Amino acid sequence: MLRFLPLPPLAFLLLTVGLISVSHASDADHTTAEALHPIAETAASKLTDVNEPFVMTVQFFVKPDCVEGFLAAMKEPLLETVKETGNRAYELSQNPLDETQFLLYEKWAHVEALNRHLNQPYLAKLGAALGDLLTVDPVINHYTPIE
Repeated sequence: MLRFLPLPPLAFLLLTVGLISVSHASDADHTTAEALHPIAETAASKLTDVNEPFVMTVQFFVKPDCVEGFLAAMKEPLLETVKETGNRAYELSQNPLDETQFLLYEKWAHVEALNRHLNQPYLAKLGAALGDLLTVDPVINHYTPIE
């Protein structure tokens, strides 16, 4: 089932840099006693099993004069995330008919891997940059792979 979470730019920014927190109690194998990042918390609430692989997509709508700045802001996360334990894919695509629309495709081994990712310093830097670059709310969707 398709699920999405549209967020106002300020809320997305605060979630990304971790200024808003939500605690999560879980007995899942890959979940620590530490509170989940709010985006990981949302993923956990949308999935049937937080210990199973899942896909998350994020649609970004960038201001026309900020496309280069957006690509520059995404450079470090794109290079570093694929090195993270538990990451299976992290790919950014651009709409060929509208250069201001981007889709980030992420595949994670489990929610805890996403949680670790969201607490990386380069994600905090990205979150700080996004507030000035986006025109509308990013849209986050969660999927489970068909095997």
